[in-house]
Amino acid sequence: MTALRERPLGSTDPRAPARHIDWSIILVCLALSAIGVAAIYSATQRSLTDAGDDPFFYAQRQITFLAVALTAAVVTWFIDHKVLRDWSAQLYGATILALLAVLVLGREINGARSWFQLPGFQLQPSEFAKLSVIVALAAFVSASGPGAGIDRFVTGLAIAGVPMLLILAQPDIGTMLVFVAITMGIFLVGGARAAHILGATVLAVVGVT
Repeated sequence: MTALRERPLGSTDPRAPARHIDWSIILVCLALSAIGVAAIYSATQRSLTDAGDDPFFYAQRQITFLAVALTAAVVTWFIDHKVLRDWSAQLYGATILALLAVLVLGREINGARSWFQLPGFQLQPSEFAKLSVIVALAAFVSASGPGAGIDRFVTGLAIAGVPMLLILAQPDIGTMLVFVAITMGIFLVGGARAAHILGATVLAVVGVT
């Protein structure tokens, strides 16, 4: 037993991070990212060239963002999920504060106040909210156990509902609908009753309509 504990984590060890990665999803994400960069270049190079600017400006900026995202993904890869669970409440609270702040301090674009204007780029809190809500809901569902009663189900809906209402106030219905899919997906994987999920989905569709 001592020898097993002292053995370094390798690719054959069940505790190794690499053993729990779906490489097909990573390849698909990389392919979609490459297609996105190509699409951005195709859509912007003509106007940039006509204006006398660098035709690769937006494509290069997207590549920079992708590099930052990939670095963050690798760092997250090595973080124990129990750490995320223990910090889920703090992450959720920071998300709510950011979504409240953007309603007051954010920049309005095309009728939606969804972004903070920072030097050289814009920051959209709702994108980070997707991650924090996933962590918060996953922590709540795992603590509740499969097949939890209607009271726990409603509490879970409230956890997701607060940031959804703040995003709807921006207004950003498209992103809000993404949260509906995230919430129902987590409840489905977490073992919630099908009747509860179906009922909540119907109410959401009616409410959006």
